[in-house]
Amino acid sequence: MDILGIYNIKNKPLKQGCLIIAEPFLQDDYFERAVLCICTNDADGNFGLIINKPEVLVVKDIIDECPDCEIPIYYGGPMESDTLYILHNVPNLIGGKVLSDNIYFGANPNKLIKALQSNIIKPENIKLIKGYSGWDANQLKSEIEEEAWVVAPCNKHVILSNDTKNIYKNALGLLGNKYKKIATFTKYPELN
Repeated sequence: MDILGIYNIKNKPLKQGCLIIAEPFLQDDYFERAVLCICTNDADGNFGLIINKPEVLVVKDIIDECPDCEIPIYYGGPMESDTLYILHNVPNLIGGKVLSDNIYFGANPNKLIKALQSNIIKPENIKLIKGYSGWDANQLKSEIEEEAWVVAPCNKHVILSNDTKNIYKNALGLLGNKYKKIATFTKYPELN
């Protein structure tokens, strides 16, 4: 269904730090109603992290040195699910590479553990993500042209939000408030 065309959404340029939002009727185990932050966009392809699918894990479940840390872990995609990736807004504490709009990718592992142990990083400052999503050269561009995804600008409040039930709606809202309605559409219109 060409719902994005009905709403006349004009895609923003695909670039590092932007968001991609799944078409509302995309029925895919990994990407249904997913919002991803694009961390790499180059001639070799794209690397992104799903930001709205929490795991049942928290930091203390996977980092032994942080037995009291309850910050949630997110599912980032089907690739390298044993690897932890980090999006945050505290480079002064843990390092990282700037993506856009005060969002940073990666961290110094030793500084990260010290910051988590001392509770100076709050859940609203960091998103820890297991696994990633990747596309070969031009693959994501083709999927965007086929309207499986819509591109939205980077927004630190959406990326670092722990309100996972509303990230999809709020990401669509970056395109304009009328687009938030798309988030209320049923996932299975054929059942109506």
